[in-house]
Amino acid sequence: MSDILLNFVGLVLSVFFGILLTFFYWLVIWWLDRFEKEPVWLLSVLFLWGAVIVPLLAIIFELAAEGVASIVIGGTPLEFASVSVIAPIVEEVFKGMGVLAIVGFREFDDALDGLVYGATVGLGFALTENILYFFANFAGGVPVFFVFLMRSIVFGLNHALFTGVFGIFLGLAKVSRNALLKWVLGIFGFALALSMHASHNALVSFFDIQGVAASAGFHALTVAIIILGAFLLLYFERKWIREYLWEEVQAGLITEELYKRVYSWSCLTKEAHILFARGWRAYARAKNARHLLARLALRKKAYRRTGNPAYLKDIEDIRARIRTLA
Repeated sequence: MSDILLNFVGLVLSVFFGILLTFFYWLVIWWLDRFEKEPVWLLSVLFLWGAVIVPLLAIIFELAAEGVASIVIGGTPLEFASVSVIAPIVEEVFKGMGVLAIVGFREFDDALDGLVYGATVGLGFALTENILYFFANFAGGVPVFFVFLMRSIVFGLNHALFTGVFGIFLGLAKVSRNALLKWVLGIFGFALALSMHASHNALVSFFDIQGVAASAGFHALTVAIIILGAFLLLYFERKWIREYLWEEVQAGLITEELYKRVYSWSCLTKEAHILFARGWRAYARAKNARHLLARLALRKKAYRRTGNPAYLKDIEDIRARIRTLA
């Protein structure tokens, strides 16, 4: 009885800390996108897509696919196909659909936005999947803390990485002017996400401790590469903001001081200082101005790249809003 009670406590703690860790991971990803934050409503929709809709669709389609596969194959081949082929394909298709659905939105500017959107969907899915695993292992008598350690910490960013990689390539496709290259980038991004997912599942399911170690090492390396890539994307985003906002300084729309604050690496620190020195209203005003100006710069870049008149309307609307803040 004491073992059951101990495992139940582990279950409760695993669910609680699993939610906290998911929120922490999302905060890190949100922090990386420091110059133009994505709309909270859109991120919330994507998170719910990953946390609610994708698991439901995945369960239905995975069970159906496994039923068909069981007619043709059985035993270990069926288990391998289920874990390493069916599950990755079904899950990446439905997670990817969430990101693909918003690729035409004007808020989706570049590869960094794709990373944020894709990772948000992945974190939503991972949270639900992990909680289901916690309950399943508790019912089966498996120590839940070990499951929590592996799924929420060692491999806690897996699904965020898989769908984030797809989002990055969708972002690269969006900024490309070549129609064929857009398709190539999108297909390659999905294939890469799918292969990462499938190889992870195969390694941890069929190759014992060596497979887990290999997958954990690859996971850590991929996280490091993605973070370095995000900072590289931030560097270019900052460069574009400096370039396209300088015209607004010359036109008299904004001051040079505000211009420098928008692209500063320490912009969040400066806004925190405004919060403590001048209060919430001044902080909200400064934050709103920075977001609007960063958005203005990126919309100008998008307009010059595509010539889409919808961006031109955005540019004029943002300028009008900035004038009201002056």
